[in-house]
Amino acid sequence: MNDSFPILTDNQVVLSRTDVNTGILDEELIYAISPSQVVFTIYPNLIIAEDAAKLIISNRPDIECYIHNKDRVLLRFIDNSTSE
Repeated sequence: MNDSFPILTDNQVVLSRTDVNTGILDEELIYAISPSQVVFTIYPNLIIAEDAAKLIISNRPDIECYIHNKDRVLLRFIDNSTSE
C-alpha cells in the first residue's frame, strides 16, 4: 500500500479509512496490501472531507474515517456512532 503521508497545502486535509474487521482500506474501500493502492485522499477543506466520510459510513457502517491536517494532526474521527 502507498502509505506515504501526502504533502498538503493551506486548508487541505487528508482522509483515510479503516475497516474495523480487516484494517486499512484504499480509496476503493478495498483492504490495502499492495504498494499501488492509495490509502490517503486529499480534500480541499475539512467540510468536504467530513461529508465524504459521512457518505462512506452511511453505506458501510463497519468503516472508520480519520481526517488529518497538513501537520498530521487528527482533526476528526468519524465512525458509525459519530456520523449524523
